Amino acid sequence: MILFSKTILKKLKEAELMIEPFTSSQVQPASIDLLDTVAISKMIMDSYLF
Repeated sequence: MILFSKTILKKLKEAELMIEPFTSSQVQPASIDLLDTVAISKMIMDSYLF
């Protein structure tokens, strides 16, 4: 399914889609940039492992 930015933001607002941590700057015209989210999640996981 392809979602455009307006639909992505609407689904986030209505809690039909959840991304945490999330900032609106991650939303692109037809995608969500998750690289920062993945990096943050990895740092959190690493801190528990070491």
